[in-house]
Order: sequence, then structure tokens, then C-alpha cells
Amino acid sequence: MSAHNVVFGFGTHPGIDDIPELLRMAQQADRDGLDIFTLSDHPYIGERLDAYAALGFILGRTRHISGFANVTNLPTRPAPMLARMATSLSALSGGGPPVTYQGKHYQVNQIQPAPVAAPPVWTACWAQEVVPSVREAIAK
Repeated sequence: MSAHNVVFGFGTHPGIDDIPELLRMAQQADRDGLDIFTLSDHPYIGERLDAYAALGFILGRTRHISGFANVTNLPTRPAPMLARMATSLSALSGGGPPVTYQGKHYQVNQIQPAPVAAPPVWTACWAQEVVPSVREAIAK
């Protein structure tokens, strides 16, 4: 049996009117020693904050907690731009390695900046026929 690190955090999907409460919760979680906070990316819901803009806002006002988008809408965020945004957020909040990805439809090479290790990438898929491709990509 493999050992797993246990992390604690919270997830939310804040609206535009929730900015003070989002900041308060994230700062409290940071002070309390939680590991992560997550936001979902739903650009078609107009009253929601943009997940990546909110991540940058929160990471810029906390010291230890990590953040990530637990859902990303890929049709509205082409892979090269998403990689650039993720590495920029990583660098602005403490760092991560350059990103290279050679996929069938998108390729990115050494997207900078990145001074320290990035968090692991989680992925999910809905269609059963996609699962072998996702497993193969993760194994590389």
C-alpha cells in the first residue's frame, strides 16, 4: 500500500458580491494552517468571479495556503493560454517549472517563468473512450 499525504482545505464558488467573504475565509484558512483552497471556473455564470483572477487575488493576500481551480472550462481557455496563466500565477505566488506539452491539438514549449516546483495536476474526464488517452498522457 502506498503512503499518501493528507491535505486539508476548502472549496468555494464565489460571486462578485462575495469578494470580502472569500478573502476573509482564505486568510482565516491560511492562519489556521489549511493547505489548499479551490475555486471552480464557470465562465458562463455571469455573477461568478473568474477563477484564475480570484486565485491571483487570494494568493497575493495570503502567505502559506495553495490554491487551484478544481474545474476549468477548456473551450474558453485554450491550452497554451491556460499553461501561461498557470505558470504566471505559480511564479507570482512562489514558483513552478516551465511547462511543455506536446498534445495532438496543442503544443507548448518551455512556458516561463517558474523558479520552484509546481503542484501536481489533477484531471478528470467524462467519456469512457477518453480514459485510456488520459491514462497514457499522465503516465508520460
